[in-house]
Amino acid sequence: MKNTLLIIALFIGLGNLNAQDASNVATWEETIGFLKKYESKITAYGCDKVYLHIVNGKIQYGIGNRKVLGERYYHIVDLSKLMSVKEDGENSIGLYMSGNYSISKGNFDEPLELHDFNRIYVCDKELNPRIFKAFQHLTYLATEKRIAEAKSSGDKF
Repeated sequence: MKNTLLIIALFIGLGNLNAQDASNVATWEETIGFLKKYESKITAYGCDKVYLHIVNGKIQYGIGNRKVLGERYYHIVDLSKLMSVKEDGENSIGLYMSGNYSISKGNFDEPLELHDFNRIYVCDKELNPRIFKAFQHLTYLATEKRIAEAKSSGDKF
């Protein structure tokens, strides 16, 4: 009788265990909110304080207000097109897109340059792994969104 009660208690106890509760998974907006909260810790071009801003799901940054012969250099990275994220060095995080969705512009007379890669830096040793994890989560969410859009399009390929 004791063994039967023990077995029933174990099944009930194990049945209530979940690997991860769905309510603990951050949404796109929550993840972007986390990155915006710490955007002052995320830089471009190493740890030389070229700060970036996250606006409408895109990373935007420029080289200050520097203008040389009418030049204002800037980058825009569309986070909804993230395909993978890799640690590229001690402080750097590589953002890889599913196509040429990283835009850079130099002189106003030059055409836009399109890239499928961009690198950011987080020089705060405690925040670096958290921000890296947030970008990994955005990659997962962006991929899921693209798959859902492809399925709903009705296209067979």
